[in-house]
Amino acid sequence: MDIWLIISRLFLLLSLVVLIKYEHNLLKQAGKRGIKYIGLATYGLALGIMLLSVGNYADIVIVCELGVIITAISMIFYVRKISRITKRFNHLANIDPLTGLVNRRYLYNKLTQDAKYTNDASVLFIDIDDFKRINDNLGHINADKVLCEVADEIQTSLRGTDVLCRFGGDEFIIILPKTNKDTALSILVRLQENVAKLKLPENIEVNFSAGVATYPEDGTSFEELLYVADEELFKVKDHKTAFN
Repeated sequence: MDIWLIISRLFLLLSLVVLIKYEHNLLKQAGKRGIKYIGLATYGLALGIMLLSVGNYADIVIVCELGVIITAISMIFYVRKISRITKRFNHLANIDPLTGLVNRRYLYNKLTQDAKYTNDASVLFIDIDDFKRINDNLGHINADKVLCEVADEIQTSLRGTDVLCRFGGDEFIIILPKTNKDTALSILVRLQENVAKLKLPENIEVNFSAGVATYPEDGTSFEELLYVADEELFKVKDHKTAFN
């Protein structure tokens, strides 16, 4: 159980105990039918206790003051819980549920905030070759496993500063900070070799094509680099198709 939920319920219990302390005087004034406790909670989180009574004003004020304090403390816990839930949802909104990689939304938010690069940087636009055949031969569940295996292999082969994103379907984007064109091409070849060595279901072989774009010669913004990398990817796949 969440620690803040436990604490809030303990505060609720404490407030009830203190209220009972004053109950004797209130009962004398109002009688058993003239007093009512109402627990206040939302999303399972205790906010406090509301007391309805006909009785001595001074006793009721003491109880109400305590209730305000307890409620205020519980509200602090409540706000913290909501903040943590919000952060969790924001995190999940940026993660691809299948591969666990960051998704397109994260990539655009991150890189458009950075606006421009200050050093050499390269973008790889990756597309798994003939993935439809893999889907047809293995079925969707096993094809998804292949996709995850490829993603894991690429991720483990990258540097700590590189960013791998599942762009959609069988497409991935890799951001290579402080990487010129030649280095990006060397990294690409190494990734292709590593993926080709993967041991996959039914001994299926997987390869991928990729387009490369580098700052500043191919563009000065993420959108420009992505466009050029996509165009280069199309040329590579078109070339492969022509020779098959």
